[in-house]
Amino acid sequence: MRKLLSVLIAAVFVLSAFAVAEVSKDDYTPFEEPVVIACLRADGFEGYNLGDPDWVSPEDNKWITTIRDYLNVEFDNTWLLTGDSAQSTSTQWDLAIANGILPMCGTVNAKQYEELLEAGLLVDMSDLYEEYASETVHELCDDSPEMAYMTRGGKLYGLPVVSPSYGNYDMLHIRKDWMDEVGATEYPTTIEELVELGQEFVDAGLGKYILVLGTQAGTNMGSNWGTIQGWMTGYGVAWKSNCWILDEESGEVIYGATDKKVADALLGLQELYTAGLIREDYISTPANESFNAGEAGLIYGINYGAVQTVDLYALDTEGKVEIVGVDAPTLDGEKPEYWDAAVPSSFFVVTTAANEEQQQAIMLAYDLTQRLFADFDYDWGYRRSASPLCAQCESAWQRVIYYADIEYAYNTGDTTKFNTANAKTYYDRIVAFEAGDRSLGKYEAIYRVPDGTYGVMYRAMLDGRMNNTVYVAPPTETMNEKRGLLDTLLLDAANKVIMGADIQVWYDAVEEWYTNGGQTMTDEVNAWYSAQ
Repeated sequence: MRKLLSVLIAAVFVLSAFAVAEVSKDDYTPFEEPVVIACLRADGFEGYNLGDPDWVSPEDNKWITTIRDYLNVEFDNTWLLTGDSAQSTSTQWDLAIANGILPMCGTVNAKQYEELLEAGLLVDMSDLYEEYASETVHELCDDSPEMAYMTRGGKLYGLPVVSPSYGNYDMLHIRKDWMDEVGATEYPTTIEELVELGQEFVDAGLGKYILVLGTQAGTNMGSNWGTIQGWMTGYGVAWKSNCWILDEESGEVIYGATDKKVADALLGLQELYTAGLIREDYISTPANESFNAGEAGLIYGINYGAVQTVDLYALDTEGKVEIVGVDAPTLDGEKPEYWDAAVPSSFFVVTTAANEEQQQAIMLAYDLTQRLFADFDYDWGYRRSASPLCAQCESAWQRVIYYADIEYAYNTGDTTKFNTANAKTYYDRIVAFEAGDRSLGKYEAIYRVPDGTYGVMYRAMLDGRMNNTVYVAPPTETMNEKRGLLDTLLLDAANKVIMGADIQVWYDAVEEWYTNGGQTMTDEVNAWYSAQ
């Protein structure tokens, strides 16, 4: 965490230069003789590169020629899947594993990763990573969920494909224009203040309900638009599928959704529902329809949830609609702790089919690829699917890095120091919206400074309030077999209580959860956690 904080603080105050600097050939020493890599990959060439002389074919394009020029590394196209005859890479890996004839590298799913690892067919890349990974790669990969997952017994089996993993949790979205209309000047920081603000909206005739819940509240245990996760966060509950937390009282790892604090949170929602302040048929009503119809001015949603308000802005002929994103209010007004379940599903592996020189070549090509993605002098990202390694990394904290860039540009006017092209695009949307392009309104609640959802995530990260599940290992057999059904059991009981059932319904569901596989999963997780 300490390293991540320093990286992101640097992004705000210094805005590191590596992301916009040209990747120099002087940083690499090519092999004396060509090294050939057989990488299993699908043809991602067609549709991206028509009319560009640097992009002739999957076998002859700027990715291939640049890696050859910098490293003297070539690609054997035996494992290149092209055209109508190409099967999915996943199918090809299954066949390769079954036949025992493997490519040297490529991207696999979690099941295939475990099969290859168990069979002893993956190469330990730890030493090569430490020796050859550039600062760019270290900043992207170190401390990521992908890096943690692929490190077993201190050995790194493969190279991480890092995605923006953190930040999939719900925060509160508020109709700021309604706040202005009722004269409210402070965003709610407690559950009580949230209810009071929602009641002000109702009393003023601005909406019928205090809070929008929708169908996703009945089908989704976690982040979405109109679920109960944000409300649960306010009670200190990690309400998310596959999220395991350390219980401070017992010192044991528990499933977040079985936390004893859930009961109070459900009773709080039941009180609103019974009073007619939550839509009676929320479980069959899409949340976006309810919110866009002006039925309430408060809704919990994931960081990008406000894109659901496209119709709200389209119908806003007077240009009054304004939405902000704020921290989920809590019982005591303290800043909330957020929980995610960031467990990777895609892995770039190096197999025992590669000799030592080829392993080194793969490491260097992987490093060069990641650095080229960060080079703004050419649009590498647009052509990412044509990369022979098919492994583009972004920081696990990418969204908060976007915000750091946006905030800096917004407050200083300096638009020359964006670390990613996406951040610049998002910044441009804010500026265009504020200049009068109301069609971009759905983005404002996400990217606006400071009251956007990315800003909420950014400050939560700086405060150390963005937490991941403590269990980041592969799912056990019990989890694969039973977790989905057990999640549904808890979710159904929660909605029954919200809609008026006795709280004993919840307690019975938790007991049933433990009896029908939950205890086995809990024991498995605690055994793994103790071993770490």
